Amino acid sequence: MSSQTSPVRRVLWRTESWFIRQGMPQLITGYGFRQVVSRMVPYLVFTALLWLDMFTGFSPAQVLPIAAVGAAATWAWLTRLGTRPPPRLPTGTAVAVLLAHVLGPPVVAVGMAALGWLDFHLSVHGLVEVVLDEPDDLSTRQVFGIIGQVVGLWIAADVLLVAAGYLVAANGLVALSARALRHAVTDLRHSARLQGRALPVLLFVTLFLFFTGELWQLCNRLPWVRIFVLVAVLAAISVLAVATRLRTELGRIERDMSPADVLAACAGTPLARLAPHLASRAVGAALRPRQQANLLFALAIRQLTQGAVVGFGLFCLFTLLGWLVLYPSLARQWIGAPIQYSAWFPGQPAAMFRLAVLLAGFGGMYYVVHSMNNADEREEFFAPTVAELESVLAVHAAYDALDPQTPDRLGPDRHLP
Repeated sequence: MSSQTSPVRRVLWRTESWFIRQGMPQLITGYGFRQVVSRMVPYLVFTALLWLDMFTGFSPAQVLPIAAVGAAATWAWLTRLGTRPPPRLPTGTAVAVLLAHVLGPPVVAVGMAALGWLDFHLSVHGLVEVVLDEPDDLSTRQVFGIIGQVVGLWIAADVLLVAAGYLVAANGLVALSARALRHAVTDLRHSARLQGRALPVLLFVTLFLFFTGELWQLCNRLPWVRIFVLVAVLAAISVLAVATRLRTELGRIERDMSPADVLAACAGTPLARLAPHLASRAVGAALRPRQQANLLFALAIRQLTQGAVVGFGLFCLFTLLGWLVLYPSLARQWIGAPIQYSAWFPGQPAAMFRLAVLLAGFGGMYYVVHSMNNADEREEFFAPTVAELESVLAVHAAYDALDPQTPDRLGPDRHLP
């Protein structure tokens, strides 16, 4: 690489780091399997070292800091303390790293078991348990049968760990979650305005449900796991609504993006100095499916965070309402069966809290959809989020114009100072 291209490369890397901090890594040119796995390496080191307590005398409390230090040291080595991006691994190396993570610990364990150093068990709940001792009172066939079950469970659990890590790294979910937490704090700080707009509408559609006896009977029987599954289903419906709206917004952004928008969006980013040269050349190119999925994660997490804040307010309101008006005799009449009481709040029926959670989930979903379609709510609560995405896409258009892999975009003066 010539000295002329080095400044451009540095600007590109700083811009790519900016995309990662925004939780939009898919907007980086060429961001795919090799780069995702390279960013996953510290996570893979961390999760691999967690198995140490199964092969050594270390306790889980001792293994956790060891794994954290190993992951931090790996990140520092790969990125030179954050001064460069992690190198893109060759495809074969990336596949080998993932296979070593999934198959390495069980292969080591099987080898140690073959030497008689480990005794494998499956607990009642199917969890892996390893004891540093020789198996006794078991035939060889029984030992290897248990080992086969443990290894299968082990590999399945590790595949889920790798898949979760890949999903997180591919879509910047750590950065998006951190941004969502900051937004949640802001929403709670301005909760009076948000709840004042949302609760009257939500109470209109949920209040009568709180006084429905059939729902109290249902919630008295449903375990908490099923309540949370139902809330997760409502969240998934909200995401589908956000995905439909996102397609409309992306079409509008691609049509309306102008050089002035690109120039304004690049202010305060690594492309700020080059923005005047790039704005006229920047084009809002059609996004690939993976990029659209990354934007969907960003928009959905933001909307679900706002819906969760509204749902929390609704939960508190219904809980307070239940304490004020729900007498024990009335609860027994509505439920018509032995009452399950809350373990955390003795004397209070668990059905009240379960129903409050269920209605809060429903209210949060309703608000997410309502805030995207109602003109007043959209202007105040949804439009700012879309404006953030619009700014990120404008920066992406300028970044794409500067990418050395597309020299035709800039012409002969592409190596700008």
